[in-house]
Amino acid sequence: MRKSCLSVAILFAATSVVAQGQTVLSTFTENFEDGLAVSRWDFVARETLVDPASATPDGSINFAFDYTSTTFTNYGNANSQDPIGAAPSGAGFKGALMHVNDNDATARIAQAGMLPKTVGITGDYRMTLDMFANNSDPAASGSSEFALIGLNADAVVGSVPNLIVGDNLPAGAATPAIAANATAVGYAFASSTEGGFAGDYRVYARKLPGDDAPRFQKRNASWTGTTRVPLFDSGGNYQGVETNPEEAFNPYYYDLSPGNKNGPFLGGVGKSWVQVGVQQRGSIVTYTLNGKIINTLFVPTPVGGRVQIGAYDAASSVPANTAESYFLFDNVKIDTLGPAAPNTISASDDFARMNAGGTVTINGAASLTGLQFDTAATTLDGTGAITFGGSNGAIYAGGGVSHVLSKPLTINAATAIYVDTPTDKLTISNATWGPGVVFNKEGQGTLEINRLNAKAAEIISGKVKLGTGVNKLNLLYFEYQPADPTAGNEYSPATVNSGVLDINRSIVAVDYTNAPLAAGAGTTPQSPFVRLQGRVFAGFRADLANGGIPRWDGAGIITSSPDLLGANFATSTMTIRITEASTIGYADGATLGNTGVAIDATTVLLGYTFKADTNMDQSITFDDLLKLAQNYGLDYTGNIGTTGVQWWLGDSNGDGLVNFDDLLALAQAYGSTVSLIGVNTDMSMHNSFESDWQLALSIAPEPTSLAALAMGGLLIRRRR
Repeated sequence: MRKSCLSVAILFAATSVVAQGQTVLSTFTENFEDGLAVSRWDFVARETLVDPASATPDGSINFAFDYTSTTFTNYGNANSQDPIGAAPSGAGFKGALMHVNDNDATARIAQAGMLPKTVGITGDYRMTLDMFANNSDPAASGSSEFALIGLNADAVVGSVPNLIVGDNLPAGAATPAIAANATAVGYAFASSTEGGFAGDYRVYARKLPGDDAPRFQKRNASWTGTTRVPLFDSGGNYQGVETNPEEAFNPYYYDLSPGNKNGPFLGGVGKSWVQVGVQQRGSIVTYTLNGKIINTLFVPTPVGGRVQIGAYDAASSVPANTAESYFLFDNVKIDTLGPAAPNTISASDDFARMNAGGTVTINGAASLTGLQFDTAATTLDGTGAITFGGSNGAIYAGGGVSHVLSKPLTINAATAIYVDTPTDKLTISNATWGPGVVFNKEGQGTLEINRLNAKAAEIISGKVKLGTGVNKLNLLYFEYQPADPTAGNEYSPATVNSGVLDINRSIVAVDYTNAPLAAGAGTTPQSPFVRLQGRVFAGFRADLANGGIPRWDGAGIITSSPDLLGANFATSTMTIRITEASTIGYADGATLGNTGVAIDATTVLLGYTFKADTNMDQSITFDDLLKLAQNYGLDYTGNIGTTGVQWWLGDSNGDGLVNFDDLLALAQAYGSTVSLIGVNTDMSMHNSFESDWQLALSIAPEPTSLAALAMGGLLIRRRR
C-alpha cells in the first residue's frame, strides 16, 4: 500500500543497507522548498566530447528555482507569455530546473541527471513527480530533447555516479556518440517535449544475457507535418493509418497534456505540468503520464540502485532559444512497496504473484494492473474475474515452465503480456475483451489465448497461439527480423526473434478503415493486406527447405493444426486463406457468413478453413454451394498468373477451373463446420446435398448443361 505523503523536505525510515552505503528508505519526499536540496542530490552531466573551451559537460541545474519568476512562450505565438502555474502535487513554487546541451559553442549529444545521495532501492517501489517540459520553438518543429525518468544500476565512472544512457561517457574524454544505439546501465523512460521528433516515447534498457528486447521498446516513429492524421480520433476510434504502426499501441499519446492541445502536434508533454510515475512490481516496470500507461518494460532480473531524473538531448543541436529549453521537476516522492504476498489476491491488491506450483484457486473478483507467474508451474483458477481496467494491465510469465490462467480475465485496458524464455508458456483460457483495447506480446515464450478481440495487437517476439472461432482486430502488427537483413521485406523468412501468430483453427478479421495515407494525400487506402500476406508467405515458406515438406510453421502467420503439417498437407481438405472482404463480396454492414461477427468491406480476412469455403465462415453451407453453381464451368487458367487463384468463385483446388473436382470436394464436406477439436458435420445437411444442388442450379442465372450433368456424375461417385 502506498505510504502517505508528508509535507517535509525529506522523510525516511531506514530498513536495510544496499550497495555503496545507500539506505533503503520506506518513503522519500522532496519538494525543493527549503533551499537545501543541493545537499541531498548528486548532479551529473556528460556529453560525447567535453567542450575544450569550457572543459565542462553541457548540463546545468538549479535546485531551488522559483518558477513563479518566469513565463513560457505558448505554441504558435511568440508574443504570448504564460505563467507556469502551481505544480499539481504539492504546495510551494520551487523546483529543480535542468538544462542540457544549450551552453557550449558546439552542440553535441548530451545528458544530465540528478540522483538522491542516500536513496537506494531494491525490490518493489513507486516514484511519482511533477514535470514541466518546455521547448524553445513556438512552432514545435521537432525538439530532440527528452526527459529521462528511471532507475540506475549505480555503476560509477571515476568517483561520480554514471548516467543511465551511454555508460561509456567518462568526463573529459572523447567517446563514441550515444545516439540510437546507446546501451543503458539500468533503464529509463524518455519523453520528448512536443511530439515532433522520431521516437517521442522511448525505453532505454540494459540488455541482459538472453534478453531479446530491443533497446527502444514500443516507441513511436516520426510524427511529421503540422496536420497529422492520428491513428485514433477524438472519440478513441481507430482510423486505420498505419504509416507509423508503433503509435497504435498507445492510445493515450493524443491526450497527455492539456496545455499541448493547441500545439501543432498531438501527444507531446510540453508546456504543461504532467504527473509522472514509475513503478516496479516484480518483473513489471511501468511508466505513466497523467495516470495513463505509456510504456511497460519487463525485467526478468530487476535492477536495483538509485532513481535518476534527468534530461537527454539525442541529437547534436542547440535550441533556438536556450533560455526556453528546459525541464522543471517538483514534488518527488518514492515509496518502497513490500513484495506481494504470493498466491493470494484480495480486492485491495493492484499486483499479484503466483509461484506455488500446482493449482491455486482464488474465488472473487479483483482489479489488477500486474500479474506475475514465476518459479513453479502454476494454474490460477477460481470464480470471479480478474479485471485489467483503468489505464493498463501487464502479465509476466517466467521460470522456464508452463503456467495456466483459467480464472476469468477481463481485459478493459491497454495490456502487455511477456512470456520470458522459449521454454515458458502461458495459457489464458477464459479471456474477455472490452472495447478499444490495445495489446502487446513480448518475450520468446508462447502465449495461448482463446480469443484475441482487441483494437490493436502487436506481436513483438515469441508466439501467440489462438483457439478457434473468429478473432476481430482493427490492426495486427508484427515485429520481425528477416533472416537475410539485406532483404528487409515482408516476404523474407524471419528469424526466431520475430513475432509469430499461430492462428491454429481460427479466423482473424482485421477490420481496418479506408483512411488517408497522410494529410493531403487523398484517400489512399490503408489496407494491411499486402503486409499480412507477406507474413503468411513467410510462415509457409520458412520450412520449405526442411526436406521440402510444405507446412505452415515458420516465422510469421502459421498454423499448428496437424492436418496442415508434414505429409498431411497434401491430402488435407483444409487450408489457410487471406483476402480482402470486398473481394469475396462483403459490403459495409455485412456479417461474416453464419458466424454472427460484423465486418465491412474494408476488412482483411485470414485464417484456417475448408478449401471449398467460398465466404470464409469456416463452414460448408448452401451459400458455398450456390457460389459454385453460379460459376460452374468457369475457366480462367489463362489468367491465373495475374489474377491468382479465385477460390471464392468455387475453385477450391486452385487449378483455374470450377468443375466437377470442386463440386466433389464441396459435397464431401457439405454441412461441416470447424470446431476446436476438428470438424463437425451436420448429417442432415450432408444428406440433403442433392436436393440443395438442384435448388442452387435453379437460383443460379442460366445454369449450364455442364452443371446439370455434374449431378449425374456425383450420384455415380456417391453410390460406389
